[in-house]
Parts: sequence; structure tokens; C-alpha cells
Amino acid sequence: MKIYCDKCHEDISKDVDFALEKYEIGKIKCEKCGYIQNRYISETDLQLYAGASELLYVLLTGIAALLYEYMGNRLWLIPLFILLLAGAFFLVKYISRYIYKNAPGKKKTANKIFNEDANRVKKSIQTQFTIFFILAFGALMWDTYRIECLGGMLIIAISSLAKYYVCTSNEKTTIIEEQIKKDDSK
Repeated sequence: MKIYCDKCHEDISKDVDFALEKYEIGKIKCEKCGYIQNRYISETDLQLYAGASELLYVLLTGIAALLYEYMGNRLWLIPLFILLLAGAFFLVKYISRYIYKNAPGKKKTANKIFNEDANRVKKSIQTQFTIFFILAFGALMWDTYRIECLGGMLIIAISSLAKYYVCTSNEKTTIIEEQIKKDDSK
């Protein structure tokens, strides 16, 4: 899936991927023509991206831990796992573009600019992701605590999706409140 500029129709897919991977709130600017896109990336989009990515990484970490533990002399499993990682890489890119293009759960607010503290949101998600990857490292390194680490990773992924739900509800509430204020002022 490719994402194109609203004005010049050049491919901006890499910019979309970068914005979501770096947890950047705001609108994307086309490198070719300088046009600022209509679509607004909010905390809601970032939480959905983080949650979906984390669920994928929980699965990959679990598979990697099982492979490491039971591989033995079956070295042919390594290329299969590398293919699985390559597929996951492309799946993460697809997820970011899907979120940007389709705005799941927020069709009516996809282009709406919200008053969000971009630095706070970015730091919060980065901290959450850092803890997630420490747990992933633990799951791979300490077989004694593997289940606990994988469970912690799953809890973080679920909390990201719960934050997505809360953010979606907050955005809808904001739109309704703005509509009520607009109607009252008439």
C-alpha cells in the first residue's frame, strides 16, 4: 500500500512510516511540493500503531524464544525465522500506512487538529516501548522468567490498545462538545 500527496500525488509512504515510527504528532509535509497533508496524526493513531506493533513483537519474541530453546541441530529453522522477520518488517510498514489512510475508529476526526502535547505523548510512548523491549530482551535471555516477560509485553500491548480506545472516545467527545458550543453560539 502506498500513500500519495494530496496535491502532487507523489509517494509519501516513507514519510508516513517515519512519522508513526518516531511517534510524531501533526501533519506530514510533502518533500516534493511542500504541501502539508490534510490528514492529522494524533495520539490515537500513535497508540493504535504502538499496540498493533507490540502485539506483533510479542508473537515474534515468543517464536524466537521457542526456536532458541528447541532448535538444537535444526539450523534450517534460522532462515525460516529470518523470512518471518522480513515479513514482519513489511507488515509493520503496511500497518502504519493502513492507519494513516483509513483512520480506524476515527473517520470523522481524521483531519481534525487536536490540542495535544506532542512532547508528552512522544515521551510516554517511547518510555512504554523501551520497557516493552527490555521485557523482550528478558524473555529471550532468561528462560526462568520468559513467561513473565512475555506476559508483561502482552500487558503493555493491551494497554496501548486500551489507550487507543480512550483516545478515540476523547476525540469523539471533543467533536461533540465543539458542535454543542457552535450550536449554542447561534
